[in-house]
Amino acid sequence: MTRSARLFCTRSGPDGSVKLFYQASAHAVTVYTARPKISLILYGVSVSRAWLYLLLAIVSEISSVVVMKLISKNVSLTGMIIMYLTIGLSFTFMALALKKITLAVAYATWESLGLLAIAIIGSIFFKEHLSMIQLTGIMFLLGGVILVNTAENEQGN
Repeated sequence: MTRSARLFCTRSGPDGSVKLFYQASAHAVTVYTARPKISLILYGVSVSRAWLYLLLAIVSEISSVVVMKLISKNVSLTGMIIMYLTIGLSFTFMALALKKITLAVAYATWESLGLLAIAIIGSIFFKEHLSMIQLTGIMFLLGGVILVNTAENEQGN
């Protein structure tokens, strides 16, 4: 009497993992476990956890630089503590992002997007003027980040 192979799956574990069972004979069972990739949907786009950490690193860095500018004229202990905490958060989130994102891509994105945001904030809130040469330089940096990210994506495929 011959038995046909059976394939079935079950959801198990608090992490949402899925177990796939393949039974080719009466005694042999092969088990495959798959864990879902944790992602977040932002404005309809799926963002992996590493990219979320990188975004948080960028926001933390921007916050620390803005606090640094605010306390530059009147140094206060509270301002210094906030600045150091946000710098620490930035490096912590960057370290978490580097577990999955290559150093070249993460650092280029971190610094360039941070620079762009700081330039905009400086211009709007602190009335700092950017020359055409400075704006051109920022655009070249952003173009470089796009090229680095594109090359990374092509290598990954």
